[in-house]
Amino acid sequence: MDLAALLPARQYRYYLERLPEAEAAVYRALLAGLLRCEKQIACRGCTARQIQNIYRFLKMDVPELFFVKAIRVRYPAAKPLRCTVIPEYRFTAAQARDTLLCMARSCEGLVAKHRHSSDFQKEKAIHDHIAATVRYRDADAPYSHEAPGALLFRIGVCEGIAKAFKYLADRLGLRCIVAFGAADGQAGEIGHAWNVVCVGGVFYHLDATFDATLSGSCIRYDYFNLSDADIRATHRWDDALPPCPRTFGVYEKMGCCFRRARELAAYIQSASRAQKTIVFKLPPRLRGDETVADAIQKLLCANLFPGLPGGGQVQLSYNLRQLVFQVDLL
Repeated sequence: MDLAALLPARQYRYYLERLPEAEAAVYRALLAGLLRCEKQIACRGCTARQIQNIYRFLKMDVPELFFVKAIRVRYPAAKPLRCTVIPEYRFTAAQARDTLLCMARSCEGLVAKHRHSSDFQKEKAIHDHIAATVRYRDADAPYSHEAPGALLFRIGVCEGIAKAFKYLADRLGLRCIVAFGAADGQAGEIGHAWNVVCVGGVFYHLDATFDATLSGSCIRYDYFNLSDADIRATHRWDDALPPCPRTFGVYEKMGCCFRRARELAAYIQSASRAQKTIVFKLPPRLRGDETVADAIQKLLCANLFPGLPGGGQVQLSYNLRQLVFQVDLL
C-alpha cells in the first residue's frame, strides 16, 4: 500500500530544500519507502548519522509520517555509505491509511472555508481552531506527540500541536515549518516545538501550544507572529531557521496595545461595560520592569473596581515575557 496519494500536492518541505543533493536523494528514497511501509529501505551515499538526521528533518517536514516510530540503520563496515534503513512502524499500513483519511475529513470544513482567504486569515483560522479545541496533555499514547493527537483526539504535547499546525497549513497553501529547540517552562528550560510561518512573504514565529495553554475565556495571541528578538525572551533553537525580522503586532492591530496609562484606563473603563474578559498589551520597553504588574493592579483599583456592582470580583493574570495582561470580571 502506497500512502503517497494522501499527502497534499504542494507540501512545503523547508528542511529538504536545505539539504545537499546526496542527502536530498536519501530523503526522497526514505520518504518513498516509508509511505509504502517497506520493511527495509536502501539508502546510498550517506552515513548512518546523516540518515538519522535526515529522518529527523523528514518527520518535521511531513506530519503524515506519524505512523513511523523510529528507524535503525544497518551498514557493512567496509561500505559505510551503503546503508539499509529498517523502520519501526506504530501502525499497520491499513491503520495508517484509515487515520490519514480521518484526519483529512476532520479539517474539510476549515480548509473549504479558508481556501481563498489571505495568508493571515488562513494562519489565524488554524491558530484559533487549535487554541479553541486542543488541550495540552502528555497522554500515554503514540498520538500525543503526533498530528492525529491534536486533530482527532484534541490533545497533544508541543510536538504534536506543531505538527498538526503544519498539517493544516500545508492544506491551505501556507509555507510552514516545525521548529525544535527549547523554551522556558515552569520547571526551567525544556525541549519544545513550535512553528515558523510565512505570511505575506515574511516569516514569523508562532507558538500555538503556548497560546492554547493561555487561552480560556478568550483566545490569546501572545506568541502569534513574533520576531526572532521577541520570541527569544522564552525560546531558543539550534537548527537554521529563516530570519523573522519583525513582529506582526496582533494586539496592536486589534487596538489593545497601549503606551500611556490614561489611554489604557479609558480602554478598561469602556471595555468593562461590554465584555467580561479584557486583554491588552504594553510596549516592549517595559519588559523586565518588575513593578509593571503592581502598576496595573493599582490602575485597575482606580478605574475598574469603583464601577463594579456590589460583590463583583476581578481576576488579573499576566504574561510578563510578552507584556500581555488579561482581566476577567467574575
